[in-house]
Amino acid sequence: MAGNSSVTAELEAALAGFVAENRLPGGSAAVVCGSEIGWSADVGLADAAAGRPTGPATLYRIASITKTFTGTAVMQLRDGGRLALDEPAVTYLPELRGAANPFGPIEAVTIRRMLCHESGLATDPPGTDWSVPRYQGSPEVTLANAADLAVKVAPESQHKYSDLGYQLLGEIVTRVSGVPYPRYVRESILDPLGMSATGFEPLSEPLRDRCAAGYDWPGLTGSFRPLLALLALLALLALLSWRRSHCARCTSPATWPTTAGPGPGESRGAGSAWTTTSGSSTPGDCPASPRSCASIQCGNSAPWSW
Repeated sequence: MAGNSSVTAELEAALAGFVAENRLPGGSAAVVCGSEIGWSADVGLADAAAGRPTGPATLYRIASITKTFTGTAVMQLRDGGRLALDEPAVTYLPELRGAANPFGPIEAVTIRRMLCHESGLATDPPGTDWSVPRYQGSPEVTLANAADLAVKVAPESQHKYSDLGYQLLGEIVTRVSGVPYPRYVRESILDPLGMSATGFEPLSEPLRDRCAAGYDWPGLTGSFRPLLALLALLALLALLSWRRSHCARCTSPATWPTTAGPGPGESRGAGSAWTTTSGSSTPGDCPASPRSCASIQCGNSAPWSW
């Protein structure tokens, strides 16, 4: 893409148009070709109050893209023989005995189905209220109130995006590994990949100074309200590059074809097909995108990344 001025101009115009159309303070985007960054650009402000512009070093909260790291962590533990994808989540989280499943036993909520957003669990942990906004990010609190949890649709009958399912997967990572989830992600995924500018809060001061401020959607007011949490604007350069070319550093290639699909003798549900859907990675149509990279938000905060 380097040297193609017309494509570069078109991409820059598309980014600027997106930021303007959505009335955003700023944003960043990138195109990754293989394992190389073919193009990247930054528009507008990372901090409107301070007048600080976006740039290549700006860090953005990546929110639900954290699910990628949780899926990878689960697959690492699977590769090490420390868990099985078709085991019920209650095997590792006995508190789930208190959850309701009107469609059958709670054992139907398996690790595989949680990874694929087909467990039937509710979208958000109890206590979450996006109108505030407030995300209840503590798995300990969630499990202490397991009686408030319920399976909303029959497991494996349809795709149902679930932050709750991935929060619980993160807790499984903690319990199986014996290491707190943020530390596990740092030591087993981020450090081996050299992703030193990605991490959980509290961040070091040099990284904290690079963070973009978060803002509420302006709606009809025309003004932005600062938020403590930020959903990602950025097409994550390091993450996209890693997802395409470096998964073998973290998980065994032998596991990739089996993660998102049904296990032996299983079916996904009558009349349904495996497709790539928002929030879950079922990349049968994209051989370069291994299933072990199935797209969470886990713990009290999502990582910051560039």
